[in-house]
Amino acid sequence: MRAKASNGVRLAVTETGSAAGEPVLLIPGLGMPGWLWPRSFTGCLAKRGYRVVVIENRDSGNSPYMEGKVGMPMLLASIFKDLLRLRVEAPYDLEDMARDALRTADDLSLERFHVGGISMGGMVAQELCRLAPDRAASLTSISSATGNPRTGLGRLSAVSAVVFSSPGADSEREAARSMDRLLGAIGSPEFPRTEQEKQAILERLTPGDRAQEGMRRQLLAILKSGDRGPAVSQIRTPTLVLHGSRDPLLPPDAGRETARLIPGAKLLMVSGMGHDFPEALGARLGTAMADHMAAHPISKRSA
Repeated sequence: MRAKASNGVRLAVTETGSAAGEPVLLIPGLGMPGWLWPRSFTGCLAKRGYRVVVIENRDSGNSPYMEGKVGMPMLLASIFKDLLRLRVEAPYDLEDMARDALRTADDLSLERFHVGGISMGGMVAQELCRLAPDRAASLTSISSATGNPRTGLGRLSAVSAVVFSSPGADSEREAARSMDRLLGAIGSPEFPRTEQEKQAILERLTPGDRAQEGMRRQLLAILKSGDRGPAVSQIRTPTLVLHGSRDPLLPPDAGRETARLIPGAKLLMVSGMGHDFPEALGARLGTAMADHMAAHPISKRSA
């Protein structure tokens, strides 16, 4: 289904689990369609009785794609500016994406809900909790960061693999090679993707340049938002930070900083996890998130 947002952006939404359960809004990462959330993860939340609402951010999946071509020279220049803490120009930022999610929640009549996000989606979820502290009963930030380049800058090989990746390449062979390069650079060393998982992903990828352009605009949104440390420290939503001990893109220090800045946040460092989310980790992380949400039910507002 699609929820009509008041600003005209219609975000794609998929729901599973109990319609009567407490809703949990899941926000995907950079260029990530909603179906890339592991079924073992969403299934775990559904089995615990939650209404699982997966949105697809603007410029990804079945949600609308924005205008504005982003060439590689512009993208590289913007990354350099961000490292120098200079202003980056972009069509939108993470706050705009958080407002998309809030409007979607409004149109689904979700007065209060739990929210979780991975990587860029974790950043969007953080912004949502800052903008609307009374709406989120709990926050789960997965493999994410505050935008501080001192803690969030990963290995050059991992960064370049993401920047130069070709999601939805026109040929299956090219797409397979691109995915193998990406997983080789950012994947979880102790939890490698199975060939069945990789084939399932390849069969559902959006072909052509649209996915790549959308991912680049989302990356500009992250860069435009800059270091959000002071904003993150304003969050009062009960927070669980899940982060991989082997994350080469957003290093473990990025997760530690997120947990340190949010008062009362709990940090779970996942041994052997990189910067992807394979099926093998879904039940474990789903259980951790479900336990966190159960400790902070929607019916009970935080002080």
